[in-house]
Order: sequence, then C-alpha cells, then structure tokens
Amino acid sequence: RIRISARRSDDVVVVLWLTRRLADRLIPNLIGWIEKSAPPQDQGLVKQFKLQSAQVAARQETQQRKEAPVTVQDAPKSETWLIQRIDVNATPEELTLILKDEKDEVVALKLAQKPLRQWLSILFTAYQTADWRGEFWPDWITDIAAPTKRAATPVH
Repeated sequence: RIRISARRSDDVVVVLWLTRRLADRLIPNLIGWIEKSAPPQDQGLVKQFKLQSAQVAARQETQQRKEAPVTVQDAPKSETWLIQRIDVNATPEELTLILKDEKDEVVALKLAQKPLRQWLSILFTAYQTADWRGEFWPDWITDIAAPTKRAATPVH
C-alpha cells in the first residue's frame, strides 16, 4: 500500500492508504490524461520527446527546490482510512481525484499537469522501491528514471 498524508482545510490530518490494485487502475488514467494533452500535431518521436522533456523538467524542479517540501505530520486530530474508490474528473487544465472510503468520506486532490507529473514520478519511485511491476509505465517516465547503462564492449 501507498500512504498519502494530507491536511484538510480544518487542519485535520488525513492518512489515506492506496492499495496497489487501485493504483494499478488509477495510474494508466493519469498517464492517459497527460498523453491526450499533447498537441494533436505531435506524433511519434516528437510527442515522445516533448512528454519526456516535460517529465524531466517536473522532476528536476522537485529535486532542485530550495525550500523544504511541505510535509504533513501525524497529529492527535488525524483520521486514517483505506481508499475504496477514486473518481476522476478531468478538464483540459487539471485533474481532480475524488478519493472515497467505505463510508463515502471524501478527499479531493486537484492536480494540474506539472504537479501530476511530479506525483507520477513519486508513484513510479514507490513502485520501484516496492519492486512492483507496472507494465503501464510509459518510456517517457521509465527512461529518465533508469540508471545509465554502460556498453559491455567499447564502441569506436
């Protein structure tokens, strides 16, 4: 499971647990939204290059941030629940993920393209750390995260 901690507007900390099964169903939809947002005239290698370049930029911005990332610490007033269902509302500008538990408690997460790319990088890293397979990860994410491999034989 993947842990997501969030602070609601009333300062209550909510700890959400996302199962791998639900993540496996969600992530292809997130990737699809990003890929559909590419201009229709971009196809093939041009589209791949632009998607990968934007992913690299989002990842680098996260890594080069001067201020510390905002972290949410557990607090006495915290709730913990397992995400049972995710509804996705898409507009051309952003995605809204509506995370629901078994009692229909709701947390909404709005993600524009750059924060969504950053979140996908975090999820990809979590998948690698947990040694989870994900055949849905596109090259424009896996290629920038893969370590550089050296050729076994010198090339002249």
